[in-house]
Amino acid sequence: MASANVPPFDVMLGYWAGTANFYNTDGEYVTSSPSRVAVYWGTPYTRIHFRTDPPSFAEPALIGGPPLLALLTSFLDLEFDLDIVGKKGSGGTMETAVTGIESSPDVYHFILANSSAETAWHNTHRFISPDERRITGPGLLRGQMGTFVTQNFTRLTYDVPKSYIRDRRQ
Repeated sequence: MASANVPPFDVMLGYWAGTANFYNTDGEYVTSSPSRVAVYWGTPYTRIHFRTDPPSFAEPALIGGPPLLALLTSFLDLEFDLDIVGKKGSGGTMETAVTGIESSPDVYHFILANSSAETAWHNTHRFISPDERRITGPGLLRGQMGTFVTQNFTRLTYDVPKSYIRDRRQ
């Protein structure tokens, strides 16, 4: 659990390893992908940088065709900045708008929306300990639920490897 004295979004910092598990709209398992996430302050307490590695699906044949594959990959291979004002962050990429809020020191809610691909992710991050977090939420395709994801992450280090740090976009 995060301390109430920690600045918003600070709990997310570090290099994280995890697994994303995907389920279809009937709740049946579809596939998994290992995941690495690097999060660091571009400008402390005002701009935070997120980077995820491209997905590597355990059972790509089970994904269910190009629309679902596009939905999964559109949000699992992202790099973006969020500008932080109080408990809200907003930013993203040219293709994907990202908005997030801190609802309590250990719970965050995000919406990632790609209007050109007609996809969106709604996810909730719950920090169950200082170095463990769970992320859950649906992936939407053209406004309809296309998949549900659960992710479990462990912080490997607070120091992000230099190979993950990129020049920040302005």
